[in-house]
Amino acid sequence: MTDGSCCTKDERIAQLERQVASLRAQLNAARELSDSSVESRLRSLLGDRMVLDALPTVVNVLDQHQKIVYLNRTVPGRDVTELYGTDARKYVAEQDRERYTRVFEEAWQSGNPTTVQLRTLSGRHWESNLIPVKDGPEVVFMLVTSADQTERLRSERALRDSEARLRYALSASGMGAWTYQIAEDRVIWDEVTAHLFGILPKDAPTNAQGYFDLIHPGDRERVKAGVDGAIRRRIASDLEHRVLLPNGSVRYLLTRGTVLLDENGTATALRGGVFDITARKALESQLQLAQQMQAVGQLTSGIAHNLNNALSVIIPCAEECQEEVTGELAERVHDITHAAQRAAEMVRQLMLFARPHAHAEKRSFNLNTTVQRIVDMCRKTFERRILLDLRTEQVPPVHGDEGQIEQVLLNICLNARDALANRDEPRISVKISSPRPDGLRVTITDNGTGMDESVQARVFEPFFTTKEVGRGSGLGLASAYAIVTDHGGKIRCKSVLGYGTSFELELPCGASAPPEPISEEIAVDSISGDERILVVDDESAVRRVVASTLKRAGYHVVQCATGHDAVRLFESGDANFDAIVLDRSMPGLAGEQVIRRLRDLGVDTPVIMLTGDASGDWSHDGIALLLNKPVNRRELLTNVRSVIDRSRS
Repeated sequence: MTDGSCCTKDERIAQLERQVASLRAQLNAARELSDSSVESRLRSLLGDRMVLDALPTVVNVLDQHQKIVYLNRTVPGRDVTELYGTDARKYVAEQDRERYTRVFEEAWQSGNPTTVQLRTLSGRHWESNLIPVKDGPEVVFMLVTSADQTERLRSERALRDSEARLRYALSASGMGAWTYQIAEDRVIWDEVTAHLFGILPKDAPTNAQGYFDLIHPGDRERVKAGVDGAIRRRIASDLEHRVLLPNGSVRYLLTRGTVLLDENGTATALRGGVFDITARKALESQLQLAQQMQAVGQLTSGIAHNLNNALSVIIPCAEECQEEVTGELAERVHDITHAAQRAAEMVRQLMLFARPHAHAEKRSFNLNTTVQRIVDMCRKTFERRILLDLRTEQVPPVHGDEGQIEQVLLNICLNARDALANRDEPRISVKISSPRPDGLRVTITDNGTGMDESVQARVFEPFFTTKEVGRGSGLGLASAYAIVTDHGGKIRCKSVLGYGTSFELELPCGASAPPEPISEEIAVDSISGDERILVVDDESAVRRVVASTLKRAGYHVVQCATGHDAVRLFESGDANFDAIVLDRSMPGLAGEQVIRRLRDLGVDTPVIMLTGDASGDWSHDGIALLLNKPVNRRELLTNVRSVIDRSRS
């Protein structure tokens, strides 16, 4: 605390004590010359020009009853003599009088100097030093020096308010403040910075090396180089880095600062702020993944048509050949068919992952029946030593695409099977439950090898697989995640390395499930007809194999290589067909354009659209059925027969 001079409070008190000692000597001399009262002797000794008058502070002398016996100055317009003999307490604000009296009496009794803060009646703030003056062991009066602290306190209060506003602003922004004093190698942290680094303020390091130790090892050298470069170049750059928190988790921080220079241009300190950008980095990762998925979708759309065209030729031709050959050659043809179907499944999974909604035909279905079907399939195809346990309960129907949900369940069961390869008592448990009224849960648990945290974090990434080359595409669980999310559900993975893995699927409920259809295996040779069918496809190989399949079933087939040829055929008035098998993507006139031209001509022949990419809106009025390439013989013949029969009825 200061009163405007260059001395400290203790120095001023020492100076006043020396002056009081001189005053006491003069007082004792005066007592020997006069028998008047202490007050009168004191006034005669002090006079108007004593040394106390020259002090910049207000000085007064009080007796034991706090009566004023001397005052060096008062407010303008009043004479100090008017205040002699009055009680000093009457000039103290009422709320401070009791405290002031207590401090005064304690100082008088103890004889020790003290300091008290008080307010006057005018509302100004004063700091008063109370110095008991003794005559031998007895205190005879109290010397009080007072300095007006109103402006200083107002400035300090304004500074505190400003600092508080700054702290609130920093806290609201989530920014921590820091300073690095280069010469002293001293780091100064605030509470927010310590919190961002996951430590208590009292544990915050005070030097640069302690700070670097908190940086993620993978970023530490880069951050050191950034600090050294800022000092050398005298320009600081933003630094993004990770920190390892005490619980082992990772936080992303952005450090932004400036370099402080002395009069010689030498860097003396770095000062700035630090922000938590963990959430932003997570959003960036999600955006990056979304962009990656968009790129995958675009790539898939670009290649799917051509690839599926090729498979549309390979699969039906291989199926035909398989019926005609025997022996070892039949086995080779079977291998061709199997490989082509596997390739078709890969394309389908990739498309399913990229655009699950494009393939979804959602309705209400019985989840128990679906799961039972998958479990029965696995029991027939898995090794017999694997125990498959199914537990169900009465649950409401699910709303979704039953085929896609089957694919999800099958992918998880296949992964569980692969994880059980070297287990002594392999077991897969499947449980259906209804934990809440609006949703169902399927839990699939195995006691296989399990996964560590790093693998779990990537388990739903596309193309990520821990299987050896040729055994996994990395699309199974990625597709499962996309399908479940598209259904408004959730899928979670819990795993412990060495103990097994559990997948939980949560799916929304639907309306009442329709009766289960009765499936009946029909031989391909029994699916036939003699109707006229127009096949339109710019790929000659695809066109020939579709036409050949239909002709072998008894149909009369006419082929067109372009959409324009098909339209001209109907414009001639010599076209009478029971169905049209039309390719979607053709040069010149695409499938939908052909349909619009035919409808303008008044042609209402049912159209079966073939496509290698089922994404987009295909709710066109002129399309009776949409078939995804590649189409095998059974699928083609069954659907052509169904469309013709439905149009006739």
